[in-house]
Amino acid sequence: MKVNKNLAIALLLFVVILVNYINIFQNEFVWDDHVFVLDNPDIRSFSNIPLFFTQGVDGLYRPLRSLHYAFVYSIAGKISFCIISTAFFFIQSFLF
Repeated sequence: MKVNKNLAIALLLFVVILVNYINIFQNEFVWDDHVFVLDNPDIRSFSNIPLFFTQGVDGLYRPLRSLHYAFVYSIAGKISFCIISTAFFFIQSFLF
């Protein structure tokens, strides 16, 4: 079985990055997560998606982050592991 060299390099890079960041998955929410996730009623309903593109949260305009939080919140609620892990794998997808 012949392994694609680029795929092997990408997989190795992913594993190295995962090993370096493995401890983030056990962490709880930090200070800014309270503003953007826990205390943000806008992410609790998909009907608020237009608001993400017209107003900021706490003075910051980050519509894609708010959209991400709304999507994850609809599936997992306020579980920090789910929000942290989806953000980690979303960022990893840009590397490849």
